[in-house]
Amino acid sequence: MSAGYNSDRYFAGVHYVEVITRGQSPVARTYQTFGVGSFRVSVGRRFGLKKPRIKPGSLLSSVEKTDD
Repeated sequence: MSAGYNSDRYFAGVHYVEVITRGQSPVARTYQTFGVGSFRVSVGRRFGLKKPRIKPGSLLSSVEKTDD
């Protein structure tokens, strides 16, 4: 679950991550459960690169089209 703010220059967000693992135990008809959760806060500022690392559209032009 997450919520945040996004603009051309900045972004900020709050995220909640939960992981639950359930597994068998050596005793019949029983199981073991382990869970963990965390809240994360992210704040960032976008910046531009001097030159693009990948040319715009280069990935799409390299995909071959097939007639199915």
